[in-house]
Amino acid sequence: MSYSLGLPTQHLAILKAFVNRGIKIKHVIIGLDEIAFAMPPAATQKHLVRIMHPDIGGPGRLELFGMYFFRKPDLEELGRWQDRVVLGKMNGRIITTPQGVNLVWLEKDQIIEKAAKPVFYFDAGPYKPVIYGPKEMDEAFKAIEELVALAQVHHYQLTFFISPIYSQLYLNNAEALLIAKARLSRITDYFDFSGFNSVTTNPVNYYEEVHYRYRVGDMIIERIFGVDVTALPKDFGILVTKQNIGQHLEKQKHELEQYLKSHSLK
Repeated sequence: MSYSLGLPTQHLAILKAFVNRGIKIKHVIIGLDEIAFAMPPAATQKHLVRIMHPDIGGPGRLELFGMYFFRKPDLEELGRWQDRVVLGKMNGRIITTPQGVNLVWLEKDQIIEKAAKPVFYFDAGPYKPVIYGPKEMDEAFKAIEELVALAQVHHYQLTFFISPIYSQLYLNNAEALLIAKARLSRITDYFDFSGFNSVTTNPVNYYEEVHYRYRVGDMIIERIFGVDVTALPKDFGILVTKQNIGQHLEKQKHELEQYLKSHSLK
């Protein structure tokens, strides 16, 4: 599924619209991260780019048009407009191909490869583990249960994975995500690319602290579909099931403790 800051409830609405229109689905892959379990669905609807389509629960077409047409830009947006439209600056632009490839990120890939080092710095600061709200968690898992049921009824394959969150960003979410991972394993199998592994701890694999590089996305695809897996890091992408969830979480708890000790955070 591809939806900016997409939450399980939104993926569910989209897939229901597909099946209601008779669209044949073969395989759906849904990535989950801290946002999926912590953010209330209403929060994303405050951003125009993330408002749901009128056919899947969003505002009516006329209302949606009015929201865009009559919206007043703030000073920061006017500044960006001047930079990009008047002065022609490329910084901050999102330019994609018809296939959805972000050309700005491809350009950044070249910069990273040439520099052979990260192009950003991010420090999570002191260790302050977060707690996800029970309401948000319940909403997310209710939607996930419905997603699994929908796939079973309409006979298509559904694969979940936990995104390879950059280790510094993952750090304060680690304990809350362990709870979410345990709960997810009771509903469905999934691939876990998160934690403190050889990919997530290396900032060269990221454009900035939020977005991992295209090459990491390729590695995710290879692991899920079993393509050229011998070339992949062995610690990147664990298939989690009801049978191995206990062992998997114990390993990740140990890795968290080791990370905290080695970085003098605890």
